[in-house]
Amino acid sequence: MRDRHIAMGVFCLGLTVGMLVMVETKVGWFYQFFMREVVMWSCGLGLLDPVQQPAELVDFVFNRRVDLPCSALAAVTETRPVGMHTLMQPYLSAAIGAHWRLFGVTYSSLFPLFGLFYAAYGVAAYSLSRQFFGKAASLGVAVAVLLSPVSMHMLPYLRDFSKAPFFLGTMALLLVAIRAQTQRNTVFACAAAGALIGLGFGFRPDIMILAPTAVLVLVIGLNNGAGWRGRVAGICALLAATALISTPVLVAGKGMGGGGGFGAMAMQGSTDPFARYMGLGAAPYSLGWQYSDELTYSTVAADLRRTLPDWDRNEGVPTQSMTQAYTRSTQYFLQWAPLFAGDYATRALKSALWIAGFGQLALPEQQMLDPGGPHFSRHWLASVLTPLTFLLSGTWMPWIGALGLIALLFQTFVQSTRLALAVAVLFGAVLAYPVVQFSMRHVFHLEVLRWMALAALAAVAVEWKTHRPLLGRFALVVAACVGVIALTRGGLIVLQDRWLRAEIASLLAKPREPMALSAPERTDTEAIYTIAVPAPHRALVAGQPDSLNKFLTSLGHPHSTASDAVRLLVNLGGADCVPGTFSLKFKYDKRPLVWQPMDHALTVSVPANPSARSLVIAPAFYRATQNFAGFAVPLGRERCIAGVEQIPMGLPGLPIAFNIALPPDWQNLWFAQTFGTFDVGKPLGR
Repeated sequence: MRDRHIAMGVFCLGLTVGMLVMVETKVGWFYQFFMREVVMWSCGLGLLDPVQQPAELVDFVFNRRVDLPCSALAAVTETRPVGMHTLMQPYLSAAIGAHWRLFGVTYSSLFPLFGLFYAAYGVAAYSLSRQFFGKAASLGVAVAVLLSPVSMHMLPYLRDFSKAPFFLGTMALLLVAIRAQTQRNTVFACAAAGALIGLGFGFRPDIMILAPTAVLVLVIGLNNGAGWRGRVAGICALLAATALISTPVLVAGKGMGGGGGFGAMAMQGSTDPFARYMGLGAAPYSLGWQYSDELTYSTVAADLRRTLPDWDRNEGVPTQSMTQAYTRSTQYFLQWAPLFAGDYATRALKSALWIAGFGQLALPEQQMLDPGGPHFSRHWLASVLTPLTFLLSGTWMPWIGALGLIALLFQTFVQSTRLALAVAVLFGAVLAYPVVQFSMRHVFHLEVLRWMALAALAAVAVEWKTHRPLLGRFALVVAACVGVIALTRGGLIVLQDRWLRAEIASLLAKPREPMALSAPERTDTEAIYTIAVPAPHRALVAGQPDSLNKFLTSLGHPHSTASDAVRLLVNLGGADCVPGTFSLKFKYDKRPLVWQPMDHALTVSVPANPSARSLVIAPAFYRATQNFAGFAVPLGRERCIAGVEQIPMGLPGLPIAFNIALPPDWQNLWFAQTFGTFDVGKPLGR
């Protein structure tokens, strides 16, 4: 049977499964509450955002009803230009709008679109696997991907799911390009890969990570048979196709204040919930206690507005632009991210191993830790593969998966060292990049690598006698690469430990300003100390709320962030304090428009020596919707807070979101996250 016939069979299976999943799910989710213009266009009213939002429209975009009669939009008399969200994903918006315009504004009319994406996902998985295995094994990989409980659960989340076929298809085309023997085939495959990147960028921006990766893969891997002209032409074709097809997104992004959102995403991915989900070992510090847009944007604004006096004046316009806390976040992030280079190296390696042993991530108890929410389908079709998913899980599975990927590289090494190196770069990049924000919705499409790893183990076992003579040389190469990776990570960790010690010592050496604590107010369980809002922040707290409020989802992306903060130093201990460990809670006063409350807690330990002190360094944020108000401690610990002071803040240095509990002998702490374990559902706390 020819490949195209098998691919057609995979397509039909994917289309059927996708449609069945959507028939049971009934509605999809693609951030449609930001896409009111698409509904208007579908009803022939132009690509415009209604200022007045009829109740029927609100219910529809928030999935409280499954269809919308266009007559419900007759009440709209005032509109504004198309919003940024729709412009930044033009191809997804166009695909949805076209279906609604042709078949009616209902969620059921989109089922064929969901089915097509699922079918394309299966074909892309088959095509990628086919670059390494025979038809039967590749068909098995594609079927496993289509029947995966994770894939089925992700399908209704169309914006997140839509990247999957583009991502795997691009990887497959890159491998086709580096295997091509003629200039014509090389250029054609490269151009097709670039076109998929550009098209996918108009659905979900994640795929753009493949653009620089693709260039590196092509530089390393393009076949000499194409000649140097063919190699140059291939790379140029990829870049030209990517740029041409992604132009609508790039133009929209420039008009909305440019990109820059990578930093915000990376900051959110560095917070405690993601560290717990990855099972990283405990570190004494944190870069944020919750996965929260409000915390992230408030952090950027609080640090940058000190050096940008026109911050408020330069903020954006509702629906038409993003807050500077987003557009300037990458520049801000890069100012201090090198201080945590060791942690990011650890996360990258942990990301690769989690994906290699994908079954661990798919288990429901592990997914309950996922900041993006659980993604495990209960559809009756998912029950076909659920037992195998549970079987292929366990703390050993990531290492088996890693061994399988090494076996896959061994297969390509037998064919060509150049090819093996290019594949290693490609797979290494896609396995490590989710470290930016590690969540199932960002890695689900890489499940195919787990199945390919298992297939490679079987293939190497079958072909062992043929390939054995090359094993020694391959083992030396692998050992050298592992050694380089280990030494690089170790060096970064040592540097991070040294840098963070110096930064903390610098903070503690700065002049401090005492903050007055009230007498404690006691409840049945705790004592609460209040701290008045400092004079410089009272106007901000009493002012108008910014866009980060509970009505944000009915308006669009945040266009303004008004936030300030102080860095606190809390002294704990004393002769009247009962030593031991307890929870120090940070309390916030909240107004009616509050969106994502910033209350949180740190576990602190008070020394037995009454003359010694433990220290807490933490931020206190001041916003119009909520502001830091004080502390709460368990009853019996009222006398443990020996004093609260402000430490001057500002860049360069640690971001304001940095918080840490320091024991008296804090110089003996290790300032880096450890690799942790793969114990499912058992996060290591701070």
